[in-house]
Amino acid sequence: MKPPTPSPLRGRGLRFAIRRGWLGAALAMLAIEAILVGLLLVEAFFFSWFGSPDPARDAILATEVVRLSVASDGEHGLALVRFERGDVGRPADRLVMRYHAGGPAAGEPVPLAGSAPLEIAHSPVADLAVVGCEDGSLHLLSSAASRLEHRTAQPSKPGHLKQMVFSSDGTRLLTLDDVSINIWRLTAGGLVLDQVLSARWVCCLAVPPNPHEIVVGTTTGEIEHWALDGSRGPRRLGQCQGPILAMACAADGERVAAVDIEGTVHCCNLTSGQREWQQQPLRYPMTASVVFAGNGDRVIAGFAAPHAPQANDLFTWDAETGAVRARLEGHAGQVASLASNGSGSLLSGDLSGSLRRWDLRSCAETWELTVPALDLLDRQQALEQTVPSNPPRPSRAARRSRR
Repeated sequence: MKPPTPSPLRGRGLRFAIRRGWLGAALAMLAIEAILVGLLLVEAFFFSWFGSPDPARDAILATEVVRLSVASDGEHGLALVRFERGDVGRPADRLVMRYHAGGPAAGEPVPLAGSAPLEIAHSPVADLAVVGCEDGSLHLLSSAASRLEHRTAQPSKPGHLKQMVFSSDGTRLLTLDDVSINIWRLTAGGLVLDQVLSARWVCCLAVPPNPHEIVVGTTTGEIEHWALDGSRGPRRLGQCQGPILAMACAADGERVAAVDIEGTVHCCNLTSGQREWQQQPLRYPMTASVVFAGNGDRVIAGFAAPHAPQANDLFTWDAETGAVRARLEGHAGQVASLASNGSGSLLSGDLSGSLRRWDLRSCAETWELTVPALDLLDRQQALEQTVPSNPPRPSRAARRSRR
């Protein structure tokens, strides 16, 4: 009798079972992970609507002064403050704070009816300021921070406002967005749009005393002098190593200072059209701010640069020769914003949430304010509830003056 032929699968059943067992365990682990991820998503959705029970998520991790403006008296102005929260998925809060250097009205929030502010500017001659918001609105404010007009006719996409600056005579406001430069005329009834210039390659601008001229910095590093009336084409003043981060014109209209992405400060003469000097105090800042101060004889720059301890200082140069002057020290954080009315005082704000006022004659600090973050946010929420989201319609006389 012929013996039975052994099956080729004999002896492998245990191995197949082990393999099937490992496969089932792996599938089970994947299913458990999918369930856990789903629970986390449900939790995130629930707490995004009904609030987070974790107080650490609502805690303020950083308070940063990112923009400053100062009135013609050099005493009071506006500060744009940014708050970083502990919740990673939550966008940073921004508000506008009114300050008075040494006065009782320091640290007052400005109600904007829920609009997130992006830029601020102060008139050099009148007691008037403008706040540009993310929804495309422009808020005209007095020194008491009372809203005079809420305008939504700005021809720019919401959230794309880059810069705002007043003309030297205070009669016009220039706003820069991703696609255009909008020139507004200030009237008794509010802002009237006069001119729109294509500016897709422009990243910042400065306004000389001549009302028919502007100076722009481009994404490719050119500093150009434009004539708004079309009497001549753009005139190149200098070529930098990269995009321009900040610009400022002297009050006498003789010079313009610019800071490029590599941290180099360039000073150009508007009359001759030539670059006079350049300095590089540090390399590759994230942001920069530059102003003319001390009656236009000094160029002062502040930088926010990672891993650069000297970014906590203010750098000063002689406007004519570029010679280094005294460095202003005292900030605990990187200096992100500067403001000057052209006299002997200077205001600066840093990324640690403090404002300082400097006397340039003695190079000494004369006033300091630490932004009260929680108090400001609480007072802003209380004020926002009392400010209507839709302001009253302008009077017939105001509408007629706009025409």
